[in-house]
Amino acid sequence: MHLQMNDTLFHDWKIKREIGEGSFGTVYEIERQEASRYYRAAAKVISIPKSRHEYMEMLDEEASEENVTAYYKSLVDDVIEECDLMERMKGDSHIVSYEDHRVIQEQDGIGWTIQIRMELLKPLAKYLGEREILVRDIIQLGIDICQGLETCQKFNVIHRDIKPENIFISDTGNYKLGDFGVSKVLGRSELAVSKKGTQMYMAPEVYRGEQYDATVDIYSLGLVLYKLMNNNRFPFLPPAPELIRYQDKERALQKRLSGENLPYPCNAGKHFGSAILRACSFRASDRYQTPRQMRIELERLLENEEAQYSIRRNPEDQKNGEKMNLSAGIHKGVHMPSTDLDATLGVGGIHGRQSIKAEEEWRSEERKRRLEEEERKRAEEERLRKEEEERKKAKEAEQRRLLEEARKREEERRRIEEEKARQRAIEVQRRAEEERRRQEEEARRRAEEERKRQEEEAQRRAEEERKQQEEEARKKAEEEKLRQEEEARKKAEEERRRQEEEARKKAEEERLRQEEEARKKAEEERLQQEEEARKKAEEEAARQVVEDVLRKVGEEQKRREEQRRLQEETKQQQIQDGAENVTVESQVPPDGGEELEKTVGVPLAENTEDTAKEKESDEHQEEKEKADAPVSPIRLANQPVRVNRAQQIQNSSHIEEKRDESHLEDKRKESQSHVITRKQWFSNRVKILLASVEVVVVIVIVFVIANLSYTKVPMVGGTPYDQAAKMMEEAGLQVGTTEYVFSDDISEGIVISQDKEKDSKIKKGSSVNLVISKGMEKASMPELRNHSLEEAQQIIAAMNMDIQLQAEEVYSDEIPTGLICDQGVAVDAEVAKGEIVTVQISKGLEQLIVPSVVGMEQQDAVDSLKNAGFKKKKITVTKEYSETVAEGNVITQSLDADTQVEKGSTITISVSKGVQPAANHNSTPSNTKKKSTTESGWNWEFID
Repeated sequence: MHLQMNDTLFHDWKIKREIGEGSFGTVYEIERQEASRYYRAAAKVISIPKSRHEYMEMLDEEASEENVTAYYKSLVDDVIEECDLMERMKGDSHIVSYEDHRVIQEQDGIGWTIQIRMELLKPLAKYLGEREILVRDIIQLGIDICQGLETCQKFNVIHRDIKPENIFISDTGNYKLGDFGVSKVLGRSELAVSKKGTQMYMAPEVYRGEQYDATVDIYSLGLVLYKLMNNNRFPFLPPAPELIRYQDKERALQKRLSGENLPYPCNAGKHFGSAILRACSFRASDRYQTPRQMRIELERLLENEEAQYSIRRNPEDQKNGEKMNLSAGIHKGVHMPSTDLDATLGVGGIHGRQSIKAEEEWRSEERKRRLEEEERKRAEEERLRKEEEERKKAKEAEQRRLLEEARKREEERRRIEEEKARQRAIEVQRRAEEERRRQEEEARRRAEEERKRQEEEAQRRAEEERKQQEEEARKKAEEEKLRQEEEARKKAEEERRRQEEEARKKAEEERLRQEEEARKKAEEERLQQEEEARKKAEEEAARQVVEDVLRKVGEEQKRREEQRRLQEETKQQQIQDGAENVTVESQVPPDGGEELEKTVGVPLAENTEDTAKEKESDEHQEEKEKADAPVSPIRLANQPVRVNRAQQIQNSSHIEEKRDESHLEDKRKESQSHVITRKQWFSNRVKILLASVEVVVVIVIVFVIANLSYTKVPMVGGTPYDQAAKMMEEAGLQVGTTEYVFSDDISEGIVISQDKEKDSKIKKGSSVNLVISKGMEKASMPELRNHSLEEAQQIIAAMNMDIQLQAEEVYSDEIPTGLICDQGVAVDAEVAKGEIVTVQISKGLEQLIVPSVVGMEQQDAVDSLKNAGFKKKKITVTKEYSETVAEGNVITQSLDADTQVEKGSTITISVSKGVQPAANHNSTPSNTKKKSTTESGWNWEFID
């Protein structure tokens, strides 16, 4: 079956290119796309039979279509059994990982196509050709393959075909063993006797057809290492760059298989070369007995300095006598010792105390010695060949003579017996025909019975498998349904709680807002009423003070008005008769009478002695009135008084009458003027002092009233909002606008800051704005399940909430390894900024420790396996006869004790039926050896 590009395998894998083709099948590189990612793998496609021609040849040999079908069916079973073996060994980092397989039966005629999917790796030859190889790389190759052989040893498997073509390397640098096509499964006490594998890497006992064990794989691995460290040449071949002839290969193979000691590989040091030669020992007892022994020895060599050399791949380097390239450490000037390594490097090069000239001389002598040895061996072989040819000629002559005599006797005997033979032939032919018919009828009957039995068995198994699958599907569906219902219930409960919490918060906020608004309104009304009462009290106090001052001023003004009236009456008597439009001022202006003269129109400077004295008296009286003038906001204006002519005459007469009296009074006043002036001065000063005291009292009262309307701002930062509002109310202030902000440090409902400084004085009833914490910022938790830890961290980082993920590993039957299977915070639940969220990362299926149940009774063994974690339906019990194990006790178990397997693995235990009854001694033994052989490269041998 030949496939083309982009053909589909395994439903959704497409062929990209053909990697290689052998006599048993073809290997392809396949690719699968899922979302935006591409996955690559390798697929081996095997056709059984390989061609129609092969089928016809087999039909000619067997002469029965049933036998041919049974033969090819056994080959398919062998391949399936090997897939089961690879499935059990899956997970080992040094064995090519098996992924899946399919068996497709042809619809017409006999034929099967087997598709096996494996991981895609790089062949060893391609890897070695791409880079410079160090000795430590070859040592590491041996270590990795030994680890793979250790896994094979656990499953009693002999690979039998270890060679460079079956060694691959992964992207991580691990060497892996592949192609178990000619491997075999051994019983507990049986040895292999089949002759399979590649001759050039075959152990001597395998080549000779003798019994062998797992050490043959160690021998093949030793030859692989020998060839890599010997310029890619087998032992006893001519050294590079000499050409290799066919006779050289045959001679080298015969020497190796005859037990001749192998020379040291030319590029290996003393210790590594000794390890290789021990692995390639002729006798199996001289080799490493287990892969673990060889691995430990090679691991010690990694610490040796000779492991730092690089291997020269170009044979021309050896031809030119150049030294082997060294590792980076040598190029940096590290001196290499010349003890063991210098003595064993051979043609690979010498570095150290020996000079280049000594090295070339040693190589020349070594080459000459080898040529002489080969010449001697060729001469000896030529002599032996001639002696053998002479013996053959003599033997052939004797055989020809004896054959001639025998031919004559045979012709005589044949002539005599021909007649008898003709007679017997008729009878034999008749009996043979009857026997053939009887056998055909018996074979047809047995085949029909076997077919019916197989059909019934297949139907029973299919029915059991269908029921098992239906039960598993039902359980999974039930579990999935319960899980979905539980998730839906959790989400509904979380949503209900969230909505209730939001409604409660909204109701609480609305209640607080309404209470705050009502409190603010009541506070504002109270403050407004208090402010209005305070203002009325202040206005009443100020009004009372002003009224008191005005009353005193009015009383003082009345008293002075009375004095002024008396003075004016006195002055009116002094006005001259005959003046027209005389204007008498209530008081003399400050300019000394100039204005009075302008108003009255009569010069006041008409001088009589009495007039001068009167003027002097008037001026003195005006100064007294000015000193006695009250401090009042009501200033009396200068009001001119106009009189008519009759009044002027009457006033003149009256003035004349009073003039004498005024003159006498003036004299008296003049004598008392000195005393009056001092009293008046003292009285004025007392009045001024009283007025000043009144002003000071008024200022103090106004200041006190003003201070009663101011208060200090309290510090409410760090206190709950209710307490802060109460503190503001006690200080006579009110809370203004409130701003709610997120805070990582301050709890929800606590005041963060205020817009007025502590102890600052502001007017009572003023508002103070507050900033209140809403607590830490919160967000809805996203879905993290089925994501890797890196993807989950990217999702969390996009939220800008500084949320930290704390990972812990758990086993999971549903989620693949490396993906998150559970999260500590439910989806859509609130998570605070900076919170730590725990996520559980799947470690895949749980690993079980296989207990040892050999020797136990059947029920005890089953209980022990169930207690170890094995499911009852995964425990298979088979029964067979045993001469050493009591009936009902376990003989063997398919999985080794104390090994780790995945949860859900299948284990088979074999229970003894006791000693086989004597009546069954002619039947086929239960321990009969079966052998199934194919030419496809997937051959198996196993012990029932």
